[in-house]
Amino acid sequence: MGGHNLPGIITSRKSSDDYFKIKNKLIQILKSNNIICDTPYELPNKKDYGDLDVICMPFDNVIEFIKTTFEPDVITPTISKGKLFNVSFNIGKNTIYDEFRGNHDFQIDFIMCYSNMEMYMFYFSYGDLGGILGRISNAYGFKLGESGLFMSYNAITLELNYQNTPDKLYLSDNPDEICKYFGLDYREWKKGFGSVEQVYDFILSCKIFDKNIFKTLNIDHRRRLKLRPMYMNFLKYIKVSDEEISNADETRGEVIENRQKEGIDYFKKWDIVNETKNIRLKEKERSEKYNGGIFMERGYKGKEIGFIKKKFEDYIHSEMNIGMNEFIDSNKREKIIEIIDEFLHHL
Repeated sequence: MGGHNLPGIITSRKSSDDYFKIKNKLIQILKSNNIICDTPYELPNKKDYGDLDVICMPFDNVIEFIKTTFEPDVITPTISKGKLFNVSFNIGKNTIYDEFRGNHDFQIDFIMCYSNMEMYMFYFSYGDLGGILGRISNAYGFKLGESGLFMSYNAITLELNYQNTPDKLYLSDNPDEICKYFGLDYREWKKGFGSVEQVYDFILSCKIFDKNIFKTLNIDHRRRLKLRPMYMNFLKYIKVSDEEISNADETRGEVIENRQKEGIDYFKKWDIVNETKNIRLKEKERSEKYNGGIFMERGYKGKEIGFIKKKFEDYIHSEMNIGMNEFIDSNKREKIIEIIDEFLHHL
């Protein structure tokens, strides 16, 4: 994941021999503990490595297993919304494994796979290949990541910008399907590449590739250029000049052509889209019939609005023995306001 996530430890790059020695022993240990794992395919002819990525299906007590097995000096987990996404660590100097001795300054990343291992392998293999395809996808209204190809509902004009429903539509987590949509040959990817140039040519075979996509660089893109030599070399390969990189527009939107509806057609997702649309339209209808503005018009302010709404909703539940959605759906706005006024009068 970059080799720069171990505070207090100066990491070093490892030769190909050392890297594969570490990798092979690590995989052996994991599999002997019945941990389902794999390592992304390396770029062809790579001479040294800044870290080792290992994709693991989730297993119990990940952090404790790492501490007990590898005795790291530093362990850095990345957790979001209670879910562990990856763990960076080094192998302690006192390791019992000869293959790891002298390599305590090398970063290892466990990437937790929560969906399809094949998709994770596709996205993380061959250096920045997945990231570059993701950049191309962005230009057409899609997102490509380790969990698959998806899109944001809010980017299309289907009135789907309401709350409380998912803002993402997953189109596919099957790399073969995704490659076919983009005009790529997944069999070629599985066969492997003999040179970095072959990896670049694979990207260029994408039917929606456009060199101009890479003439827009936001902050994240510029950071990637500094940290990822393959990314910079790809821009040189497609003849984006240093001057064009320096003058790249930071403000222009990345979407050059919105192909989301085409993607929904291709992956046959209209049923999900229409179901979500109906849910959000119903939410809009409910929010127009019943909202905090009704109480504001009756003199309530700030936190008082939330407090009085809660008391009213509890009243509806206890007196009518129905939920708020059922109450709102079965009454017109005028009737709802009438019931609110009656409630406030007695309160």
